[in-house]
Formats: sequence, C-alpha cells, structure tokens
Amino acid sequence: MNAPTRLADQIADPLLIAGQAYRSRLLIGTGKYKDFDETRRAVEASGAEIVTVAIRRTNIGQNADEPSLLGALPLSRYTILPNTAGCYSAEDAVRTLRLARELLDGHDLVKLEVLGDPNTLYPNIVETLDAAETLVREGFKVMVYTSDDPIVAKRLEDIGCVAIMPLASLIGSNGDSQSLEPGAHHRRRQGARGGRCRRGHGLRRRHRHGARLRRGAHEHGRRQGAESGADGAGDEKSGRGRARGLSRRPHAEKALLRQPQLAGFGPDFAEGRVA
Repeated sequence: MNAPTRLADQIADPLLIAGQAYRSRLLIGTGKYKDFDETRRAVEASGAEIVTVAIRRTNIGQNADEPSLLGALPLSRYTILPNTAGCYSAEDAVRTLRLARELLDGHDLVKLEVLGDPNTLYPNIVETLDAAETLVREGFKVMVYTSDDPIVAKRLEDIGCVAIMPLASLIGSNGDSQSLEPGAHHRRRQGARGGRCRRGHGLRRRHRHGARLRRGAHEHGRRQGAESGADGAGDEKSGRGRARGLSRRPHAEKALLRQPQLAGFGPDFAEGRVA
C-alpha cells in the first residue's frame, strides 16, 4: 500500500485529499531527472509526500528487466500518484490507470489528464469527462486536470472526482489564469488592438470621451460652422470646423457614430462637415 493514512487531527493545517491528510502541500513530479537516484534526492529535498508518476514514461514494475522508481521512492514513505501524461483519449487514460492500480496493489488515488494539444498541453475536456465517469464508476479516487472553466469543474465534482486541478495558464506562457476574472476577454481584445486596459478602464474612458462629444456636438458644430463659413469645412491646417480630436482618434469617431441619436449624421459629422 501507499504511505500510511494519517488522521487530520494529528497534523496542523493538513492537506486533505480523499480522506488522507498530508503535511506538505507540494506535489512533485518524477520526470526529467537523469536517474532514479537523482529523483530520490530531489524528492527528499523538497519535503513532498505526494509524488506524481507518468505511467507511460516511468517504470514502476511494468518492465521487469529495468530499474523501478519504487526502489528509490518506497510506497511505505510516499504516496505515489499515477498520472496519464501522454494520453490523448479517454480510452488510453482509463487503460493506463487500470494498469497502475494493478502494479500498485490496488492503489486507487490517481491523477487524470487527457490532453488535447501536444504543444500547449491544454486538456481535452470532452475526453476528460468521459474518462472521469468511467474511473469513478470503477472505484478510482480521481484527481483531475482540467481547464479553468468553472462549469466544467463543477461537472467533474458532481461526477465524483476528489480534487479538481484547473490549469493556471498554458505551459510556458508565464501567465496566470485570466478567464475567471471579470473583463478578461475584453482586456485580451483591447490588447490585440494595441491598447492595453485593466478591468475595462479603457472602455470606460472611451465611453466618457464619446459622451462629452455627444453632449457638445450640436453646439460645437454650430459654433464652428459660424466661425469657418457656411459649409463648416474650416481650416485644414488648424482643424477648425471639426469636432475636436475626432480626426486624431478614429476609434472615437466610430464610437460617436454608433450612438443611435447620431446615426443619421453619417461620416460628414465625424469629419466636421455639418453646419
């Protein structure tokens, strides 16, 4: 069996997963080390008690003629958390974890991840949900890797997963989770156009600017028309005869003309050609 079960009242501020208490909140992987000895030393230095293992890449007994990770990280000391890294379908993920349970003498705490893209490692949510339903039905205690969609997370909880593990950002992006923040999609769209804004402030500034133009539009047009002539065209160099700033702010022109009360003016108004 894996590391012995501890009672929550024996540990101050424990991490509780599937009824088991842990002192350390760090989960550490076992890939990318040059050998199992280096893996052991790294895990010991980290203080972690839960160690994730990619069953498709790491030998825990499935290859009898090769060294096993369990020789370096004994089950009596660590909770081995088999994961399905490298699986791109529910069928592959379920098969992999069935093998892990057999190799670990019935151990049922697993980490499910079904990938949808090999570059970003973004999860395939449809396959993840399918695999989670099968594994929970077969008695596995599933910790599941998913997207940051709260609706999907709630669905996985309802299925019976013991821990929901949404990604914080795409691998290598050096970012954080933005989809859950209000206005995130607006910020991304504004950033794509070159103008960054936080929490929609840029949108509000544009709205206020448009409101100022609307309030003074008719009076301004009459005044400038009187100063620059009957046609209101004005001086090209000075810009008189135009609604101030419009020629320098094309986004403001568009925002202004989108207003219902000004829809009848058309482009002539934006160019200051209204008497």
